Amino acid sequence: MSGLLESLGIGSRGLNVAQTALSVAGQNITNADTEGYTRKKLKLTADYKPDGIYGQMGMGVEADQVSRLRDNLLDRTIVANQSDVGMQDQLNTAMTRMEALLSEPKDEGLGESMTAFWNAWQDLANNPGDVAARQAVIDTSQATIAKFNSLAKGLQGLREEEDQLLNSKLKDINDLTVQIADCNIAVAAAESMPDGNANDSRDARGRALEKLGKLINVDYLEDSLGRMSVTCNGQMLVAPTSAVPLVAESNPVTLADGTSFTLTTLRVSNTRQLFTPANGEIAGILQARDRIIPRSQAQIDEIASALVSNVNVAHRMGYDSTGTTGTSFFDPTKTSAATISLLSEIAMNPSAIAAGIGGTSQAVSGVAASIPAAGTSLNLAKTVNPLYRDLMAGSVTVKTVGPPAATLEEGANKDFVVDTGTGEIKFLNAISYPPGTALTVDFRYNTSGARGMGDGRNALAIAQLKNRMMASADDLGHPTATLVDAYADFVGTIGANHTTVLSKVDTLTSLSTFYQNQAQTVAGVNMDEEMTDLVKFQHSYQASAKFISTVDKLLESVINL
Repeated sequence: MSGLLESLGIGSRGLNVAQTALSVAGQNITNADTEGYTRKKLKLTADYKPDGIYGQMGMGVEADQVSRLRDNLLDRTIVANQSDVGMQDQLNTAMTRMEALLSEPKDEGLGESMTAFWNAWQDLANNPGDVAARQAVIDTSQATIAKFNSLAKGLQGLREEEDQLLNSKLKDINDLTVQIADCNIAVAAAESMPDGNANDSRDARGRALEKLGKLINVDYLEDSLGRMSVTCNGQMLVAPTSAVPLVAESNPVTLADGTSFTLTTLRVSNTRQLFTPANGEIAGILQARDRIIPRSQAQIDEIASALVSNVNVAHRMGYDSTGTTGTSFFDPTKTSAATISLLSEIAMNPSAIAAGIGGTSQAVSGVAASIPAAGTSLNLAKTVNPLYRDLMAGSVTVKTVGPPAATLEEGANKDFVVDTGTGEIKFLNAISYPPGTALTVDFRYNTSGARGMGDGRNALAIAQLKNRMMASADDLGHPTATLVDAYADFVGTIGANHTTVLSKVDTLTSLSTFYQNQAQTVAGVNMDEEMTDLVKFQHSYQASAKFISTVDKLLESVINL
């Protein structure tokens, strides 16, 4: 009789185990597409009791535990790989935006604009008296300046956007560390019970850890209660029962050109230590913000500064159409890409461009002359001395021979006007100063070599700066590249670096896919296998029920004896 009752227990345990196994299979099937879900498996053990005659007698089956099918070593590899992927993804994003900003190789890029700038000077050298050619120099200069300004603004904007992204990612890190800490508490609570496990909490913690690993490089370990401690470069972010948040500090930054902005510094809240991960998206953001973009800004500033200083030196050596010399072309106080600009006198007056080559200025006084017949001009170069051309504007003084001597006034509505290039004086006030009036003329003129509107040799000298080495200094400080070549090298370096990053992204993404597929072979739900288990445990359940029914009939027979 007791044996039959024990058999009922065996059958009952069989029913319970089969029902539990069916539930586990159902859970796997319904979560087959759930992100981060780990396949569960019911571990079965044979139950027994000691017997004085037969030794160990079978007492049916026991459900030992429901376990997660994970490869912990593979999980660590996936987390580490995610850090690599995260960093290269961020670098790829930053470099893609930089290349879009450069617009190279295209007609609207800075390289083409600088080429047009040099060509405009060449055109002016060929046509120094052409006002349109002078205006073209100003227009192409303004276009080049606009490209420098736009590029500087764009790079600075990228840097500030990287800083904003850093703040956004900081929130993600703190949210994930809190999730891991909460899961630690749930895991410890569940697994403190006999035969308890925390499969779902461990799944949630694993998902959070993998996401955190993409943001920063992490190390982690579990204590005896299953609680996970997470560190980054030795700095604690998750303790067994709590998270250690990161905090952001805003620090003002002022560049050499006066540009001011703020950058974020990350610190660990409890130690105030600087937080600079070696890998992950945060490391990629910091590298782009603090190294790649500033290095590009410095290179563009170097090109802008070299352009300003070299053109200004050459321009100051020349003479404009009025005989003025020593004038800069660009504003010499603004030498960065963000601030470069034309000197205001140049921007407003094309004739102020010093296209002529330098000479010396000579003073002449007391030249005797007389007002010519009406409709004709006094040409000092033709009637007095062929050298008396290229007069300096404002230097001409005309007086009548006294007594009393009178000083004539220069101006379109006054007594006379001067063509400084040819040395001609045209008299306008025949009533007060009729033809034949004796005069003395004082003036300054530029010696041979300064030929006013007809001289383009200084414009040619500036145009030839296109081929001068003025950038990319070597270790001894000697320039090794022209400005156009230096910019082309700059663009090429960015492109080459981006290609390298893209190659790393492709390799790491392929590795990530491989590791994830490997993990899926262990932890992923295999629908065919689960369906097979359903059939198997269904039959097991039915067999246990049949076994109980058989034992029940035997008991009924015994009772009816």
